[in-house]
Amino acid sequence: MPSHTPSTSTILVTGASSGFGALTVRALARAGHTVYAGIRQTATRNAPAVDDRHAGAPADTDRAAAYDERYGPLLAGLNDRLAALIPPDADAAQVADAVVRLVAMPAGTRPLRTHIDPSHDGSEVVSAVADRIRADFFRRVGLDDLLTAGSSL
Repeated sequence: MPSHTPSTSTILVTGASSGFGALTVRALARAGHTVYAGIRQTATRNAPAVDDRHAGAPADTDRAAAYDERYGPLLAGLNDRLAALIPPDADAAQVADAVVRLVAMPAGTRPLRTHIDPSHDGSEVVSAVADRIRADFFRRVGLDDLLTAGSSL
């Protein structure tokens, strides 16, 4: 993949153990950026994705346990359910490439959100409408300085 910018940035990517997060970390690193990869559950599910010298655990173990207790059942099998929505010929690297393009854009020109819709199921259109409504709301409440030229499609 070609580099899109002569400058580099320091970037935090969450959910970096697999999927889009892992692809994004690799793509940004290849583009020359310093990347910090945030990964949860480093002692269990995500242990193969981390090196012990670079992984940590939440300091508040009670809060982490409460989170896992509350959301664990909801998250169980979520990856499989989401994966079933993606067409078999979809290229997940498109997401990482889009992130690299965004990072390469000059400050003040990045859009509020970017959409990649490999399934072409209409979610990109719905997201664009939501972005227009969000941009209008920001303007009405005096937060237009959070918007950039490309934030409202």
